[in-house]
Amino acid sequence: MIIPHLDRDLRPSFKQRFAAKDITDLAHYQELTEFLFHMDRAQVLAKDARGDFRLLGVYGSFPSDLDTDLKTFGRSLGKFRKLDSATYEREREFVYQFLMELYGLPIAAERRTSAALFARRLSRLKEQYLVKVLGQSDRTITSLSGFDQKKYPLVEKIALISLPPALAESLPHLRDQGFYVDRRRRVVILKVTYQQHKYSRFNVLEDRALAVVKQEIIHPRHGGRDTSLNILKDTKRFLKELQDIVRGEHSGTISYRRSELLTSTKTHEERLKFLRSWASGTGRPSAPPGAWKKPWPSWKPKRTNCLISIPTSLISASNCGSRFWLTLISGRWSPGRSRPPPPSGGGSGKCSPGARG
Repeated sequence: MIIPHLDRDLRPSFKQRFAAKDITDLAHYQELTEFLFHMDRAQVLAKDARGDFRLLGVYGSFPSDLDTDLKTFGRSLGKFRKLDSATYEREREFVYQFLMELYGLPIAAERRTSAALFARRLSRLKEQYLVKVLGQSDRTITSLSGFDQKKYPLVEKIALISLPPALAESLPHLRDQGFYVDRRRRVVILKVTYQQHKYSRFNVLEDRALAVVKQEIIHPRHGGRDTSLNILKDTKRFLKELQDIVRGEHSGTISYRRSELLTSTKTHEERLKFLRSWASGTGRPSAPPGAWKKPWPSWKPKRTNCLISIPTSLISASNCGSRFWLTLISGRWSPGRSRPPPPSGGGSGKCSPGARG
């Protein structure tokens, strides 16, 4: 499973250290990472027949049938028709790009494609899973989690970014409160959460599959979050918000004539009220923008059999029901604590990434 894919100079050492050990046992996982991270391959942790997590596979990519998935998805969008090769050739790139963007990944390496399609398959099977993919060039970590068993996974990204000097000067609290990983280069840890959108050819932005829901700067030491900043400035944000309100996909609250609090845009009446308050600027948010939150000191996992949490955000695991799947492509392992429950005062207890990549 591992030896054929190791460099030749590492094979003797691997055989000497693990010849008499069960390498699927996670008790040996930390020692095993010295060799695993010399392999550009995905690792799968899953429950065995007894319900215990084990290392059950190291793969170059996951099984996927791209053409079949593209044809099925393209027909659901109304882009493809049966026995129409010309339309397929003309629209294939658009359908492919839209499908990949739903999972937060670009059209790039085959391994990213297989990770997205693997997550798609697990969602269809109503499995609970976590897939993490490390970008080859930008080193952004994309996290796809299916804990809620919805049609599409929760897409989150995390990356190290350098703030522009002007923006850093306008935000002195980041320096004063220790949010910088590298103060000289103004580097921070940015996490972004996305939301998928249904396709419609009547959308103002037809090719938009994802929208930014939340941006967080994470403190490198205690994990506190600053959610009040807009790092990913989007010139099309006005159009996107307008489109979301009209189509009933806008999430948030607003006051209508200071007498009614609207929390959704599901009905036509709610959309019209929301649109009127939003366009006139008379609406007020139900709560002030969230300032950064200190870490919750009493974090305790609800379940005792949570498996692994990696501070470098490369891998995490928890008791997720009948089975658990995880993908890891490259990185460094270090021990961490179990996944915490969501705090009562806001924020999210989910382990996952931010930043576009």
